[in-house]
Parts: sequence; C-alpha cells; structure tokens
Amino acid sequence: MRRIVGARGVADEVRQEPLTVMIVIATFALTVNGTAIANEQEIALVEEAASRVELDFRDRWFFERVFVDDGVSWHSTSDPRRDLDQREELISVNGNEPTDKEHDEFAKRVEEGNAARQKDREAGNESILSMVEVSTLKLIDESDAKWIFAFQPTADTEEDREFMAYMAGRLTVVKNGRYIEQLLIQSETSFKPRTGVKIDAFSLDMRFEPVGDGQYVLPQSIDTRITGKAFMIADLDQEQKVVFSNYRLAARD
Repeated sequence: MRRIVGARGVADEVRQEPLTVMIVIATFALTVNGTAIANEQEIALVEEAASRVELDFRDRWFFERVFVDDGVSWHSTSDPRRDLDQREELISVNGNEPTDKEHDEFAKRVEEGNAARQKDREAGNESILSMVEVSTLKLIDESDAKWIFAFQPTADTEEDREFMAYMAGRLTVVKNGRYIEQLLIQSETSFKPRTGVKIDAFSLDMRFEPVGDGQYVLPQSIDTRITGKAFMIADLDQEQKVVFSNYRLAARD
C-alpha cells in the first residue's frame, strides 16, 4: 500500500493495512480553497500545539489497537520492551482467537508498517506538520475552547501532491493545553485522478488526546474513507478505522 495522501508517522497505521487496492492506481494531489498567508502568531501557535503530539510513540508506550477494515476487527497489543518484530501481538479477530493464517497476515502488515515508519524517520517526516503547508494556515473559527485553522495539505512526492490538490485541510487546536485535537483532510468535490478512476469522496480524520495527566498527547483514532468507481465497473466504498487505547508509559531504565 503506498502512502495515503502524504500522511506520515501515525498514519502508517492505516497505510500498513490494505486500505484500498484501488486507491493505489490513483495519482495523488490536494489544494485548499484560497491561499491565505498565515501570520507569525498563528504559525507559532500551531507549531507549539504540534510539538506536543507524539507520533513516534511505539518505543516507550504500551497500548492496545483495534483496526477495523471491511467489517473485520483486528485487536492487538504493543509492548515496547520487545524486539521490534515481536512488539505487536494479535489478540483476536472479530472477537475470536486468531487462526494461523490471520497471525501470518498480521505479522506481514506489522513488518510493512515498521519499514514504512523507518523510511519516514530517515526522511524526517516525524511531525504532524509534515502534512501541513504551514504558510497556508488561516484561522477560520474560534470559540472559548478551540481554534480551527484551514490549510493546504502537502506531501513529499509529486504523485501525492497531485492528489492533494483536490483536498482541503482543517486543524483543531484545544486552547487548554495547547494541543492538536483533530487533523482532517477531505475532498471537496468528486475528481478523476487518472483515466478510468473517479473518486466521489475521500477523507482522512486523525484525532489526538492528552494522556498521563495531560503531560503527553498521543493518537486516539484514524478514520480513512473513500467512495468512487474504477473503470465504471468496480465500486470504491471502503472505510478503515484504527483506535488506540490503554496507553501506559514504559518504565525508564
């Protein structure tokens, strides 16, 4: 599975699973309505909030993960004390004890996800802002509790940037604690990324939450949806969701 709309770090949770084979044939790209230039205060505010989000968390956190794809729910745990290839353990599939085949499939997905994350580390894509064209940030709404910014999503390959041109981004920052609560990237209209492929709707919704008495901000969920049609035959109507829970900080040596 190739990179999904330039999503890095924790978004590899979606990428390491077979999100939708059909999106692989799409040529990726994104643009936000209007190209407002962010002022320095807005940029500084968002950068501060982004710095609190810990995306590379697997080396020091225990956690549980539920991945739902096409109605199948994969429940696993992660132990940072184990070797990288043994760190995640599949507990159940749709509430049942996993079969040998399911264990093998899960192990393959974990291996692919680890490789993808290592590639992101080498490329320096370890911040949530690696998906945000910072200069396009624009404050569009404010309440007593939150700021909401519009932005143009970005990516590190030409293919992904082309897909991004059909999208718009929204970033929600919680005032109390100054952290990013939601990053949403979604299409605003149907589009044809290449001949024979029509995407009616696409969205990537990433949520974050404070843990450890608010000292850390970690991923809560990732929801990716796509609808459309390929070559007027195959319907694209899929959703994948990853939910993280029960975070526990490993003891330091």
